[in-house]
Amino acid sequence: MIKNALFRIVPARTGSTLERIEYRKGRRFQPVGRVRYHVRYWRECKGVAKTLRLRLRLRETSKESLTYAGRVKGLGQFTLEYRLPAGRRPLQVHSRFICQADRPIHLGYHVLAIQPPKNCDALRLMMGTYGGFTRNGVTVLFADAYDERRGRRQLAFAVDQAHAPVGTTQTKYQYLVQSFPPSYVDGVMQVASGEEVAGGFVVKLVREHIWDPAIKLRQWEKLPAAHTTEGPRFALRHYLANWQRYTQEPLLWVQLAADMGMHHVGFYGMLSEPKLGGPYGWALNGKYVRYRELYEILFGKRRRRRITLGSLQENVRQLEIGWGNGGNAMVAYAYFLHGKSWACRRARMILNAILGLGETGFQLTSGPLAGAWINAYDADAKQFQDHYGGQQVFLPNQGIVNYFLSRCYLEGHSKDPRIIERIKTNCDAFLSRIEERNGTYPNAFSPDGSAGYSREGYRYDWANAPALALTMTSFLCCHELTGRREYLQRTEDILKRWLAPRIKAFEFGFLEFDHAGWDSAGACHMLVCLGHYLQHKDTTQKALARKLDKLVFEYLMSFRHEHDYFLPTHSQNVKGWGAVAKNKFGFLHGFTPGSSQGVICLHLRYESGYGLMRAFETNPTPQRYAAFMNYLNYYTYQQFVNPDLPVGFGGCTEHTALETYVQDTTHVIHSTPLAMVALKHWPLFIRQTDRPMVAIRPVKNGLEVGLDGPTRLVADSLMGDHIRVGQQICRAGVPLTAGVEGRKTTIRLTLKPEG
Repeated sequence: MIKNALFRIVPARTGSTLERIEYRKGRRFQPVGRVRYHVRYWRECKGVAKTLRLRLRLRETSKESLTYAGRVKGLGQFTLEYRLPAGRRPLQVHSRFICQADRPIHLGYHVLAIQPPKNCDALRLMMGTYGGFTRNGVTVLFADAYDERRGRRQLAFAVDQAHAPVGTTQTKYQYLVQSFPPSYVDGVMQVASGEEVAGGFVVKLVREHIWDPAIKLRQWEKLPAAHTTEGPRFALRHYLANWQRYTQEPLLWVQLAADMGMHHVGFYGMLSEPKLGGPYGWALNGKYVRYRELYEILFGKRRRRRITLGSLQENVRQLEIGWGNGGNAMVAYAYFLHGKSWACRRARMILNAILGLGETGFQLTSGPLAGAWINAYDADAKQFQDHYGGQQVFLPNQGIVNYFLSRCYLEGHSKDPRIIERIKTNCDAFLSRIEERNGTYPNAFSPDGSAGYSREGYRYDWANAPALALTMTSFLCCHELTGRREYLQRTEDILKRWLAPRIKAFEFGFLEFDHAGWDSAGACHMLVCLGHYLQHKDTTQKALARKLDKLVFEYLMSFRHEHDYFLPTHSQNVKGWGAVAKNKFGFLHGFTPGSSQGVICLHLRYESGYGLMRAFETNPTPQRYAAFMNYLNYYTYQQFVNPDLPVGFGGCTEHTALETYVQDTTHVIHSTPLAMVALKHWPLFIRQTDRPMVAIRPVKNGLEVGLDGPTRLVADSLMGDHIRVGQQICRAGVPLTAGVEGRKTTIRLTLKPEG
């Protein structure tokens, strides 16, 4: 055994177990997690994995280290070392593989699978970022030692998991591992004889909660390149031109009447035979199951374990106004911002359908849920429904629809009086009564008015932070539209009483309607809502909102990938549709203990870019600006650009997966680059820098930028072709160098009027 003041490693006493890793809590030691295996490897993409659970043997011991090693015939030597320096020092874990094959081989492997304790207060298992858990006031933090400068022969954190026999995203197990290829699940890379693959991480005890963004801030201090701005694959105007072609694809549009139409959810199977549809519920032995019934099967008194739920993929034209990633209400607003005549005509048709399809549109007029927005319309069955074919109502949808409808009205794009009427009805008849009826703000509602369920059968009878933020912003929208002060008072009450305590306790919540946990999309919506609140002249709790805004922004950044992990050399994500594999500056979607939803996905959605844009407008710091532009630039790598695809050119994939999986799905709502469209109304933007900026702020017709020494930058514009820098005129999109060696410099960039 080796130990210091914080940790100890206890070697196995028998050949049927593995060593124990423990940390000190008071006078006792608690498990860091159970070691499930040392090495699991495979020889081809998605190949059958072989586990070396008991082949790594204890070979060397010293006062401060234990070394395990084992050789695999035809592959090479694996080594795993634990180091425990004396005192209150972190546990260090190092691993090596030395290839001893006769010729180059393809190999993928996981090393040191750790299963976290089951009784954690909070858990974080994330691909390519740090992980850990909080339990009884102590946080155990896993931070890897990945360094891009060391080259591709190294490991990084990943998640080894297997699906459970019940449910659709539930897992049998989830282990934190280090993987080769780095931060990847089931790919392979070539290794030649004599080459070494190395990796490592440290285990620390820290005072912060595992979801406290202070952990991310300490990481950022060691990553100055995270605040530079890396260039796009191609200029944003080029990207928007491709998107414009895609979004006018006739097969995406559903004409409902002479002056009504909407977009359906999108296409699946882009590389074979594209089909319409979306996730439309689940089937058990050929029988459709929904929400409450699913809850009874999975968790209730009639629960059955020996079942498998199948995904039911319907070829439907489903029209959504406010599902978790935006829907047609957002698309209409983006079209108005785009400003083209075809786009504004489409936007007006979408609004008319939302407000008037079947006379009352998407708003329920009777029953316990009167006044609520229902999510979707099945154009083939001619019936209103929610995303999965049921009749539930989700709280986040209310705020998404209210926000974008009100933007259309208040910014002068549409003066349809029904917008005011319907938002007011939603606030008065539905939102205002939720708290008094339920004592909280459930995330979903069944048709009888009781708390609803997720698609996995989880009860949604708890308050969800992003949904609270969107509810808050609904009342603020109603105040803007009517001028009535009681709506502003309700806004302030929700902020203080409901939203602030959850954010301060790092209960950031989950926006998606599938389960409960932590995610990045909900953080983006909270940034939009907090920005909306902070920029409103009548609000009175701005100091509180600024603190919350700072916490949420930093929390969002904890989901961000800061490395590419040499993705082009081993990923097949973009095979067949012409994009370029890239994941640096993408955001992992989310993590929920026991669920595979979002664990291996960097989702591509409008709210990431739009949330970061609103965050910068609220507080224009260089870090926020770099995060905003880096996300938009990352986005340009993911567009379908294969002109031979039947449909899809200019659309965007749903996500970048960190496993060997070709994502050939494209959705209108994923593909609409709202923040990029909004940049058409900025005089200019800085799309690339080779050094971090030290200050940046908007000024009339441009930006004022602080530089710390000579900086190569690229300024661009969607409004004009020439930019003035001091007395110099340069063409938009052409690199220039500004700044003075050895001292800070402030420069002003403005758009030069044409002519």
